[in-house]
Amino acid sequence: VPIGLMRVADSALALSGLRASLSLVAMIAFYFALFQAYDEAHELASLTSELFPVEFAPVQYIRAICARTSGQTEQSIAIFSQLQSSLSEELPQAGIICNYELGTTYFRGGHLEKAIDYLTTFLEESRTPSFRAWAAFQVALAYHWNGYAEEAALWWKKVPEYVRKNFSFDMYAKRLSEACLNQQAMSQPGFSEYLRAQTAFEGGFYDDALEWLNK
Repeated sequence: VPIGLMRVADSALALSGLRASLSLVAMIAFYFALFQAYDEAHELASLTSELFPVEFAPVQYIRAICARTSGQTEQSIAIFSQLQSSLSEELPQAGIICNYELGTTYFRGGHLEKAIDYLTTFLEESRTPSFRAWAAFQVALAYHWNGYAEEAALWWKKVPEYVRKNFSFDMYAKRLSEACLNQQAMSQPGFSEYLRAQTAFEGGFYDDALEWLNK
């Protein structure tokens, strides 16, 4: 991998040409997926703004994800919103998925009402099984943190409907939902704080995550 990565990096540093552009995209993918170095991936992805139009969804999508995981909520929302605007007419499902990503971004940034709006819109409009279980779980948790216990319980009970067979992340959402419906588990010291810390961490708000873990 190191030798191959060095060659891709050399190609990406070329001044021009399709090979240089595609190598830069490959570098972003390496940093993002293999190394989980989101700051570096975001920096590289930002360079592609001059090389690719906003309609080049893969790079813009990675830019938005990297911004979100780096605590740059507003920038992530701006990119996803622009993507949604450019894709919704020709690729309706892609526009709908942007609702999920926007909802998740708002959720991790602590904007719970907006998260509920976007995630429920996604669940109403999406015609594919992808993301549905985790979207429903986030809606439930957002209601719970906003103090709406009955609404939260209703959404946690919906999560199993969206679980796909042999999809571990969906099963994780189901197990968490079952735990949240268990009043004894929810009342245990540290359980809700852990979920808060996890959400803050995934949104790139590391100081906030530590605060929740120390409560």
